[in-house]
Amino acid sequence: MKEKRLAELFELHIQKKCSPSEERELLQLLLDPNLQRRKNELADGLFDAISNDTSLMNNLQADAIFNSILAEAPSVALNAGTRSTHFPPAEGIRFLKTAWFRYAAVLLLVAAAAAFLYNYNSKPQKEVAQQQSPVPDVQPGGNRALLTLADGSTIVLDNAANGNLADQGNTKILKLDGGSLAYQPGKANGKVMHNTISTPKGGQYQIILPDGSKVWLNASSSIRFPTAFTSGRPVTITGEAYLEVAPDKTRPFIVKAAGTEVQVLGTAFNINAYPDEASVKTTLVEGSVKIAGNILKPGQAFKNGELVSTNVEQDVAWKNGLFDFQDKDLREVMRQLARWYNIEVIYENGIPEVEFGGQMGRDLKLSTVLTFLKKTNIHFKLEGNTLTVMP
Repeated sequence: MKEKRLAELFELHIQKKCSPSEERELLQLLLDPNLQRRKNELADGLFDAISNDTSLMNNLQADAIFNSILAEAPSVALNAGTRSTHFPPAEGIRFLKTAWFRYAAVLLLVAAAAAFLYNYNSKPQKEVAQQQSPVPDVQPGGNRALLTLADGSTIVLDNAANGNLADQGNTKILKLDGGSLAYQPGKANGKVMHNTISTPKGGQYQIILPDGSKVWLNASSSIRFPTAFTSGRPVTITGEAYLEVAPDKTRPFIVKAAGTEVQVLGTAFNINAYPDEASVKTTLVEGSVKIAGNILKPGQAFKNGELVSTNVEQDVAWKNGLFDFQDKDLREVMRQLARWYNIEVIYENGIPEVEFGGQMGRDLKLSTVLTFLKKTNIHFKLEGNTLTVMP
């Protein structure tokens, strides 16, 4: 019911028919956390609902209007007082920093959308049709992973039903509501069995290990671990993972990744060990870890053989559903997009030297992300799953 009411109020707002009480109701709905989690569905539904009235616009017109609003969102929102780093247009892009500001900005943008709608419908249909050339798009990644059991058999987790998926010795493997996996060990039987969970490009997954430790796997990553921990808790990781390790002084938690070994008692940390990154980076969020004889403190990272200060929020942004492009160059940004949207990135005429800034949701379609990136005067061409970057 809230979703329907939100669409109704937006339509009234566009038509300038909202009363003061309805405007307040609209703002309250925009700030509703349950609706925030579905902001993309609601945004699409908003213009779909409006487009049902053919006297206003058709679906293609609605999409064009919504895309134009997205393209103008950064500058309009900044004028509204959002907190964001400013860059000249040729050097960086500006993003909305919080969900509240994203929705506050939408209220300001709706008026602009109404004006755009009026001008759009006053244009000759031939000119409108020329602006409606279809643009290919790529959906964001989601909960996708493959479970490999001790005997080599596999289970596709994104298609598996909730409940008990398999038994490994005395350990049950359960798929939980929300798309995570939990290992529930029974009595130890002395037999060590290993499982591997791997995510493809465009995938992510959450696992609860036999000791209660939680693991978030980023795209194109994997974790291998025993299905029951005995004297120790060894795991091997490829790609990127965020871990919240259950405290257990009698059984140290050991993470191996690309030649790096992290010793943990109980803590939260992120490890980035993608083979196409320059080096392995371990970021400590809380607690302490030991790497190559060095004890990390919260806010520190171990990279290139030394302790460094780091932006923890940025390092774990992916786990919180965000891209954080602050001070990232084009290569780094494209590597993140390639993994999450399962695309191949190629460069035409070299790699432009561009530095970005700000945050974006990882639940956005690729076209929306590229709309913002174009603010840097970088152009893109998407053919199938190949994205060409053009200066």
